[in-house]
Amino acid sequence: MEEILLKKKRIFIGMMAGMGRVNRCLPIALKLREMGHEVAFTIWGNAGVAMEQMGFTCIPIPDIPAPKGQVFHPNFKDMNHFLSMMGYADSNYMRDELEARLRVTIGFKPDLVISDSSVPAAFIACKLDIPLVSVNQSSTLPGGLPFTFNFGSYGDIPDVTKVLNGVLAEYGLPETDDILTFLAGDLALLPSIPNFDPVQLGVSPIPIEYIGPVVWRDANETGMPANWLMKSNNGRRPRVFVYTSRLVEWGVESGGHIFREAVRALGNTSTELLIATGFNPLEGDSVDVPPNVHFTSYVSGVMAAEHSDVMIHHGGHGSCMTTILTGTPSLVIPTWAEREFNAKRLQDVGGGRVMSPDEVTGSALAETVHAMMTNGDMDKAAALKENVCASHYGGAERAAELIRRLL
Repeated sequence: MEEILLKKKRIFIGMMAGMGRVNRCLPIALKLREMGHEVAFTIWGNAGVAMEQMGFTCIPIPDIPAPKGQVFHPNFKDMNHFLSMMGYADSNYMRDELEARLRVTIGFKPDLVISDSSVPAAFIACKLDIPLVSVNQSSTLPGGLPFTFNFGSYGDIPDVTKVLNGVLAEYGLPETDDILTFLAGDLALLPSIPNFDPVQLGVSPIPIEYIGPVVWRDANETGMPANWLMKSNNGRRPRVFVYTSRLVEWGVESGGHIFREAVRALGNTSTELLIATGFNPLEGDSVDVPPNVHFTSYVSGVMAAEHSDVMIHHGGHGSCMTTILTGTPSLVIPTWAEREFNAKRLQDVGGGRVMSPDEVTGSALAETVHAMMTNGDMDKAAALKENVCASHYGGAERAAELIRRLL
């Protein structure tokens, strides 16, 4: 018993926002807890509910003055651009944010930090001089592809690395050459496959490990229609799972468009529709929900996808990995640049099709869903799943073992 207690470590997980980050970090947290370690986390928004329900400690995010000069552009080109939109181009906000997060986390006394696109988490590891493990997509790593090559006209984009270095200097910490290198830490984990998330190895000395798709397999049946869980397929009708994520983001309609058009296309038809928003409330324009449509704020994404013929979603990385793991073809309606990147990669590896939000009308959506159920898309998605499973990446268990070696 004493030997086990001596090996127990404290691990802090800092995530930016969104259910997708919880979906890939939670399985790793569970494996680390099985090893006997204590895990606490921080995340923006309400997605952390899932981790709290699994018994992990949430470290609250302190209130600080809002950043100045935020301008959201859905077609942001890279991680620097995205972080500048999140407020990190404002030096006062950067300083206040990092100081506040350090202050509330230091009492946990972490031995290692895991960061999923979290500047404060990476800063905490740097300040405390403890190992940093990052959970990434290719576009958030040195040597990865940008979110988009269709840059458009943005005006001057502030250099977040320069702003960060100003704060690091105030703390007497070494400057970083690039924000991506700073975020990558001592070990970069990619919960994905190389064909989906390509990275040019050797650009950075940081070890990069592909661990394969990692998605939380929640066994809770909450939100699932009862007939979807029945083993008998007698009289089974076509099933489509729709995941919208937030219906409104940055004051602009996002998943609400997917929600509305899916109901218009497939409502009052022979297709059964399950729509989930991922702990996000309905907001924006409302629509009447027909009898063949089941709405829930939360459902196990893996469970719903496994019981579906097609999954319609916004192109989040977690949703793409879910459909790869379950062998369910995706119809992706990407709502901003990072999701468009994911959508095109998924289409390229045989995991589904892409429709731009401008193309999505009731009739076009219905026709595409029907084509996917009849033209071999389901077979392609099943073959992709088999290929990934045969590669034995190791998933969350592999991630936990790699993390253990740094403790």
